[in-house]
Amino acid sequence: MTLGADFLTLEEVRHYMSIEPTDHDEEISDAISSTTIDIIRHCHRDFNDSGSASIRKYKSIRNMERSEWSKYPSILITDDFSTDVGLIVDSDGTTYDNSSLVLEPANGVVQGLGGFPYWTIKGNFPTGELVSVTARWGWSAVPASVRQAAFIMTSDTFQLKDQRLGIAGSDQFGSVVVLRENTLAFKKLKNFRRGSVLVAS
Repeated sequence: MTLGADFLTLEEVRHYMSIEPTDHDEEISDAISSTTIDIIRHCHRDFNDSGSASIRKYKSIRNMERSEWSKYPSILITDDFSTDVGLIVDSDGTTYDNSSLVLEPANGVVQGLGGFPYWTIKGNFPTGELVSVTARWGWSAVPASVRQAAFIMTSDTFQLKDQRLGIAGSDQFGSVVVLRENTLAFKKLKNFRRGSVLVAS
């Protein structure tokens, strides 16, 4: 799916919630879209695939790893890009040979989990300058944990329409308070959050 697209389809959520097509399809679709936005904002990244390469600009920073500094004195912290195919890095008319660059995370592995895109480029760029990067932005596929978090959050969001003042119902122990944040969904997203990107202003 393209960047900004919903992580789930209406049909997938209907199946997850075991419900038939109803007059509430619009509310379900709204819940899917709002959940997608919430996850993107929470994780600071879009897990969709742009489908084609495009150019963006980033500010280079000094590489603080002394063991690498002589060969790779500067770093670009970019948006996620799923492949090095079609990657072009250019600064003030100088196009860098991709063999002179290091892309991280290496092998797409973070804390033992594979399938991650690249978001760091190490090279010999002018520190503090803007560098143009042409890449296929996004992820090759939405991770399973992110999709599961989206299912949980979408279902909860949809069901809020039947709840008033945060109260889901009552039993012999009293009112059941609706959690404002779903801890299970947030645990599934924990390893997918990232920091800020130094982009062109």
